[in-house]
Amino acid sequence: MLHAETFPAWRIHSGRRSNDWRRSGNIDNAAHAIANRATRCCSRLHHEGTARDRSTVSTPSTPRVESLKLHVSSYVGREGEPLLRWLVEVDTAITAQRIVDPLSKVAFAMACLGGRARSWAYGRRLTDPTCFSTYEMFKEELRQAFEPPQNEFRSRAEFLDLQQGNHDVHAYAQRARYLVSNIVTNPIDEATKVVTFMKGLKDGPVKTYLFREYPSTLEAAITLAMQEEFSPRHAKLHVNVPRPIPCPMVKPSGGPPTDGPLECDSCWISAASWANECPLFPTWKQ
Repeated sequence: MLHAETFPAWRIHSGRRSNDWRRSGNIDNAAHAIANRATRCCSRLHHEGTARDRSTVSTPSTPRVESLKLHVSSYVGREGEPLLRWLVEVDTAITAQRIVDPLSKVAFAMACLGGRARSWAYGRRLTDPTCFSTYEMFKEELRQAFEPPQNEFRSRAEFLDLQQGNHDVHAYAQRARYLVSNIVTNPIDEATKVVTFMKGLKDGPVKTYLFREYPSTLEAAITLAMQEEFSPRHAKLHVNVPRPIPCPMVKPSGGPPTDGPLECDSCWISAASWANECPLFPTWKQ
């Protein structure tokens, strides 16, 4: 006959207690895992929402600088046509349109040529497609082809002997600027420019004022000369304004002399008024 093995009560109770501890430990671990997973999910959602908000917020963008298209006159290569002024126009237009590529600069300049200058440029390009590799080379060859021989020497000699004559200060200054701009290889120093410009002015208040101030640069001398010429001219305009002539003192027709205000015999305007108010002036009764 088999007898059931009996266990002490304390072993039974300790086994139950260990099972309870094991079961409670598993529950705690599962709870921690769920909590950690939920925390990671919430953190990921938070970061995604923050990134989405940042992407939707409009950031201030830098203002867009647009290119400006300027009109450039055509250079045809006529005798006496100022090549340097045309090159200044082309350089200004290239800067305004933000053309950076050297070949694009050459193409733009060639498109602004006309007449024999255009025929020369495209004829050179036809025989040698790589003739104008840079914009500076194009300008140099254009000067050699169309500037008169010894142009820089001629401009230097003319500037050093420049006189105002019957021209106003503005025309004299523009001529001085043009001649100085033609002297590129060996430029004239500023002191010589100022003295030459001041010496060429005709005798008068403008020349006296410049020799008293003695500016340091040619542009400063031109500015002072034009201001000084404008001031007397402006004052002269105010001084020479004709003043209205008062009506002559006439007696009313058909009556004895009176001590009251006299009137015009034709329009009966008071003699104290100006003559230009009378519609029949200068028909007056003597």
